[in-house]
Amino acid sequence: TAAEGTIIVGKLALGEDSDFVKAYKAAGFSEPYEATGPYAYDAIGIILEALKKVGPDRKAIVDYIADPDFEYHGVIGLTKLDKDGQSVTGGLTLKVSRNGKWVPWSE
Repeated sequence: TAAEGTIIVGKLALGEDSDFVKAYKAAGFSEPYEATGPYAYDAIGIILEALKKVGPDRKAIVDYIADPDFEYHGVIGLTKLDKDGQSVTGGLTLKVSRNGKWVPWSE
């Protein structure tokens, strides 16, 4: 096909036993979850964890998440952030078109 060899950022493949998938199904949604859903789910999880650890103080929350030793283990796996709050642990699923199908891409 014309797309053969094309690489895209694809939807994170989560198993049926994932907390996110279970919560999504329990909520009764009829459409499949969007590609950004698991990332938003973990973002809220990070905020909730920070609130539990340091309380509802904005600066304390930022400091907690900005700590170089901060790690969050969520549905997308391990999340660590740099000094600007950007993920340094990936979490994206890359796919390549092979024989008319999108398959996981490994370098």
